[in-house]
Amino acid sequence: MPVTYHMVLPGETLFEIAAAVDPAADVRDTAVRIARLNALDSWGLQAGQRLALPVEPCPAGGRVPTHRASDGTDRQSGGVPHCVAGAG
Repeated sequence: MPVTYHMVLPGETLFEIAAAVDPAADVRDTAVRIARLNALDSWGLQAGQRLALPVEPCPAGGRVPTHRASDGTDRQSGGVPHCVAGAG
């Protein structure tokens, strides 16, 4: 399963992250997938914690926005992965 990584922000909950990862799915199912993927013992998260998040391919014509980081790599923009319309 392809994954991307997300650094937990202060105050973020697993359910908020799950809702952003797959807005069309039942948030509880997505939260369970994330918890299993990361072998979490509880629903609680800590700011700064790195989470692996499942990535579903974007529909045709969509993309996950990225930006060029200071180290020269392309990084996902805007926190939790999401698809946006357009190719560029």
